[in-house]
Amino acid sequence: MTEFVHAFRPSIMSGERSYRLGPNSLIWKDERQEDSIGYGEIAKVNINSMAPPFGQAQSRCVLHPRSGGKIVLSSGSYQRFGVIEDRAASYAPLVRELLTRIAVANPNAIFTAGQPRELWWLWLVLLIASVLILLGGLALALMGQFPLPAAAAFMIVLAGIPVGWRVVRHGRPQPLDPRAPPEDQLHG
Repeated sequence: MTEFVHAFRPSIMSGERSYRLGPNSLIWKDERQEDSIGYGEIAKVNINSMAPPFGQAQSRCVLHPRSGGKIVLSSGSYQRFGVIEDRAASYAPLVRELLTRIAVANPNAIFTAGQPRELWWLWLVLLIASVLILLGGLALALMGQFPLPAAAAFMIVLAGIPVGWRVVRHGRPQPLDPRAPPEDQLHG
């Protein structure tokens, strides 16, 4: 039988945590503790992928237990500041199998792919605000009243538009078939 194991460092400040699929539960372990959650206890699952402007994409699987809180698995492992190791080779198979086991254990679980709805709406608002700010700056420039010291701020806003567009265009939350998750959400 195939063993599904995935380990990663969720942040620069934390140690590595490993996850494995047991017969009836997801089990995780780090240098301080070991814990688990039964597949049937997971009420909601979201998988998403985000490509930063610089660097490689990371995929995340966010589990929401019935008892509250969340458990986050990531395909990227922080090594040091600015360096994230791609661990999709162990992440994707574990998440595929995890989704199937949750669906079997809890047929009422909700599965979605894409950015969480609240985050997607935030990106949409930021994108619209950025476009309006740039249009205002363009209007001021055409009237010859553009404040030159504001040019740096306008460049920062302009640089954020492609990221915002990518999230809004591709990151909208959608229902997910747990037995056939989209590969782009598993590998970035």
